[in-house]
Amino acid sequence: MDDEFGGCDKKCTFPFDVLSSKNILAVSKCPKLCSVLLISDETDLTVQQLKNGLKNLKTLIGGIYVFSTSFKDLSFLDGLKTLKSKYNGIDISMNENVVELGFKNLTSFTGGSYNVYGNDKLLRLGFPKLKNFTCATKDCYTNVMFSNFMEPKFCVTTQEMKIFMVNKKTTISSYGKVCDLPKNSSNKKMCSVPTVGCEELIGNLTIGAKFDVKKVKSLKILYGSLIMKGTNFTNFNFLPNLTHIAQLDSMLPAIDVQNNKQLKTAKFPKLKRIVCGDYNCAVFKNNNAALLKDLDSCWAIRSAITQDRFFISSSSPLFNNKMCEDLEQKKTTKKTGTTKKSAKKA
Repeated sequence: MDDEFGGCDKKCTFPFDVLSSKNILAVSKCPKLCSVLLISDETDLTVQQLKNGLKNLKTLIGGIYVFSTSFKDLSFLDGLKTLKSKYNGIDISMNENVVELGFKNLTSFTGGSYNVYGNDKLLRLGFPKLKNFTCATKDCYTNVMFSNFMEPKFCVTTQEMKIFMVNKKTTISSYGKVCDLPKNSSNKKMCSVPTVGCEELIGNLTIGAKFDVKKVKSLKILYGSLIMKGTNFTNFNFLPNLTHIAQLDSMLPAIDVQNNKQLKTAKFPKLKRIVCGDYNCAVFKNNNAALLKDLDSCWAIRSAITQDRFFISSSSPLFNNKMCEDLEQKKTTKKTGTTKKSAKKA
């Protein structure tokens, strides 16, 4: 195995193979392991046997693939603290009974991919201690994918979303929802309705004609849609600290701005990233005509979305159903037309 992270003992370097009763004893002796662990329906071990076999494992250089098992939990992964890989990472898929992933002590992930999908009963990702989430080299991106269409209670914590979003070297493809704010929460920096001093809002931010902008002055992260309709605002300067928007509902845009007749620019002071599951991620309709000339704002929003999109049509905001390219072409055409008229007069 090509080990680019410093090497393992030869006795703790194993080829890609299904983890089973034939090799679990050798693996069990390694606190640091170089291997891609493959756990599947061919694994002839129980959760407890896997737990005993992996209890010494703290650092894994390689990857973890868990698929098509009948396990209800993956607690045998609880001891793992560090995972490093250039091309591999974590892939947990098609486990019909699993409820929560077993990474309760994982603090550092450096890898090429993180995929969790097709686990119909999954409720939580379960990374309470994860602090470092990054890619292995300067030129790579970590692909993050998690989804569960079958379980309506499935949700991602704000702590997990922040780790995924704040890292610029991740691409995120996700469908689900962010977990609700715990009842009787004493954390004043988090809220479910706009509140003075709140920095993270879980739920949609709906802005109407009489909205009190003081309530969102401190807002940094919105886990929901920004909906603004029928207001007299001329810009978005009332959101001076908003940096991230994440809407994981595949049926909703992250930004929905309509019928604001005084709105002349779509520029956000500090917006860095928009994560969404909807094809039309940012929608602007029937606002001031000046928005159709605001190309800089269109491209800035496009840049905030494009980190997670591979196709132009799904990353561009829509201004009256027109993409940034359409607006730019229209502006260029007008300039060309003016030049021709001037030439005729001459």
